[in-house]
Amino acid sequence: MGIKVCIVKEAIEAIDLLESFDWDILFLDHDLGGQVHVSSEDPNTGAEVARWIKNNPSRKPKLVIAHTLNPAGQKYIKSYISDCLIYPFAWTKFTSNVLLEPEAINWLRKQAFNQRIQ
Repeated sequence: MGIKVCIVKEAIEAIDLLESFDWDILFLDHDLGGQVHVSSEDPNTGAEVARWIKNNPSRKPKLVIAHTLNPAGQKYIKSYISDCLIYPFAWTKFTSNVLLEPEAINWLRKQAFNQRIQ
């Protein structure tokens, strides 16, 4: 069993991949392309990807984790994908082995619950 990981820097690239493939997990940042504290009205944000997912629910991955450190961006993403996990894991260390474990989703949910930002 292997893991396929795609990293993109633009919202449109993420949307193209979501349209083309079924994904198990989406790690979604808000501020893309190296920018910081971007407005959620900007079309190149994780909020734009979340809006697209809301309008295309059949393309939603099984688990969406918003790992952004932008508090306003977290709220926008959560408003579009209510069951996404807010988990700014910038300081967390975990390996791909964790994601291969059968209980990986439960582990991620527990981590998100324990460290979520209100």
